Amino acid sequence: MDADLPVARDLAAAAECQQREFGQALHDTICQSLGGISILVRLLARRAKAGQPIAPAELEELAGMTERALEEARTLSRRFLAPVEN
Repeated sequence: MDADLPVARDLAAAAECQQREFGQALHDTICQSLGGISILVRLLARRAKAGQPIAPAELEELAGMTERALEEARTLSRRFLAPVEN
């Protein structure tokens, strides 16, 4: 049974390392993208509230940012959460 302890420790360490890597990747990609989207939405909302026009290009930019964030989420999901194939 004692021989299993190093293996269990190694597995736990590997899982912890992967969780840290996932958290960092999540922060560096999706959280940054969502932060940018939030800033743009707030800016557009303030302008709309003030009666200022919002150009279609600005909405297209927002849509593009959202699509990129979704793709980042899909990529991270496949990378970290998809089962490993043998």
